Amino acid sequence: MDTDRETQAMPRRMPRAALPRSEESVGGVRAHVESLLALDRCGGRVLVGWVFDPRGQLLCLDAVVADGGAPGDALHGAALVLWPLLDRHEGVRLLRTHRPDVRDALDPRREASGDEHGFVLYLPPSLDGAGLALRCRDGAATELPLPEQPAVEPQSLRHALAGCWPHAASALRELVAEGIGAGDIDAIVAELATTEFDARVTAMPLLLRDPPTTFASIDRVFVLGGAGLLVFGWHFESANRLVALYAEGADGRSADLAASVFSLPRQDVIDEFAAAIPGLAPDTGFLLHVPLPTRLGEWRALRFVFADGRESWLRLPTDAAQPHGVALIKQVLAEIPAPDRLRHRFGALFDLVGPALQSFHASCRTQPPAVQVQAFGSPVTDPRFSVIVPLYGRADFMRHQLVQFADDPDFLRADLIYVVDDPALLQPVLDMAANFHALLGLPLRVVWYGSNRGFAGANNVAAALARAPALLLLNSDVLPQQHGWLSCLDEALHGLPAAGMVAPLLQFADGSVQHAGMVPREDPFLPGFLMNAHPGKGMPWTGPDEPAEQPLLTAACVMLRRDDYLQAGGLDEGYIVGDFEDSDLCLALRKRGRRLWLVPRARLWHLERQSQNAGSSAWQRQLLTLFNAWRYRRRIETGVIADPRMEVPPCASR
Repeated sequence: MDTDRETQAMPRRMPRAALPRSEESVGGVRAHVESLLALDRCGGRVLVGWVFDPRGQLLCLDAVVADGGAPGDALHGAALVLWPLLDRHEGVRLLRTHRPDVRDALDPRREASGDEHGFVLYLPPSLDGAGLALRCRDGAATELPLPEQPAVEPQSLRHALAGCWPHAASALRELVAEGIGAGDIDAIVAELATTEFDARVTAMPLLLRDPPTTFASIDRVFVLGGAGLLVFGWHFESANRLVALYAEGADGRSADLAASVFSLPRQDVIDEFAAAIPGLAPDTGFLLHVPLPTRLGEWRALRFVFADGRESWLRLPTDAAQPHGVALIKQVLAEIPAPDRLRHRFGALFDLVGPALQSFHASCRTQPPAVQVQAFGSPVTDPRFSVIVPLYGRADFMRHQLVQFADDPDFLRADLIYVVDDPALLQPVLDMAANFHALLGLPLRVVWYGSNRGFAGANNVAAALARAPALLLLNSDVLPQQHGWLSCLDEALHGLPAAGMVAPLLQFADGSVQHAGMVPREDPFLPGFLMNAHPGKGMPWTGPDEPAEQPLLTAACVMLRRDDYLQAGGLDEGYIVGDFEDSDLCLALRKRGRRLWLVPRARLWHLERQSQNAGSSAWQRQLLTLFNAWRYRRRIETGVIADPRMEVPPCASR
């Protein structure tokens, strides 16, 4: 443990201003207006003060329009009751505030209950001539004097707000949040809130050892911009009960985290405290989603509230260096401890963090790629098919494909596009394209954009450049078994009923089935997730050569019309690395009335997942798949795409 980061609980309140000496008293009720702010641009006034009524004698606090009020004013010559009611009539806003300074000065024995003696009152322009009056139950009444010189200019407003800030901050922030005082005090309130929060948060710890309240630590914070923060840490109470947890930020921003906590197993914490505090629950760790939009280096804190009223604060460090894009999402998932113990809770985990990761991932794709293209040879005139092959991780399969394609007459009508989705491969791919074009004479284009956009992004970039009416999406580790397979798929696409997508039979090198259509499957070990299953995978193919309609097809090799692809939005780039975007496209086509067909007469070898080097641990890769599966399920449930479990057509016999 890092004891340098330890501290006791932070004090709950800032120092209070001294109680003013000038006040009005009637019927045992004492009151004072400390500040009067005249809002020039938006109109109206803000009054800050207090009313001390220890024996409940106050009948009401009135806003009274004098006899010289505007003719026809409904409140002319009348009293508008403001206290004890919270009255919004005519735009009036009254907020009660805690004033322990008033309590300490006027009620040192704590004979009155509570300390909510203060108020912040907004009177709209229609009540510019109104004064304040106190009326008591015994009939006594008195006018409440207002400051003679209201604060109007920016500097005087700032001075007045700073003076009442210690006891009126939350109410002033609430007024600004509601749009009251916009243009006059909102910037000053934001500045004061930020200054106060920054001063507090710099003194806050990352680790708490406070036996009367809590033991807690912040281990890692990921900044997701507009999607907020993801926070890893641990926490347990020793002798007190936690009743609320909040995230706090500058400008008075706050978020209730009651529904934003996911417990995690932390055996290391159990081992650390087992001797001193036996019987700790195994899930002392937590993963929090803080929904406050946050930039790197912008201060944030956690506030723990306990049953006895105590509070503890922890600083959330947001200034640590972190990767960008998909690399950051991978780090988030790698931070999850003991994922093997969470199998039956993955659904709840991704329900919590999935929307934030999805939003962050989308924000990383706002800039269109700067696409570059190099052609090798003269392009085919009026091509029939555009064959798109993304390259990531390795490029050596490209040479085997080019040798096969060069001898196939179908490629005399093909627009061949290789997409470099891995910047490290660019030079080897360009060299290979130059060498093999010179050797084989096969025209092709190489497309790149200097980043990794994933399988979906790579295909979408190439589809926008495709010159043919039909697209053939192809993995680099898929190799033809015979010539003519492109023509076979093209005939099926244009000849089968309502065909939106067609796929060949994909086989392993031993002739067994790698892909012959997919079906949805609910995994009992992963409740709530809908996965894809490959019927007959690894078994000999015993089905007929006739086309068979399928619920889903894999994009390792599929053909579809370019117009259908573009109208469906292409492959959805919200999935990470490469899962479910092909299923998603299938279901987008099905939602538009298109049908999916397996065409077994066209056969290719598929080496399966050898076209990329994932570079991830098994659990990290599985968690990425589960994020994609969570997103896939949500798109099905919200009706964005069709449900693959509904109206599933029969598959061909195997």
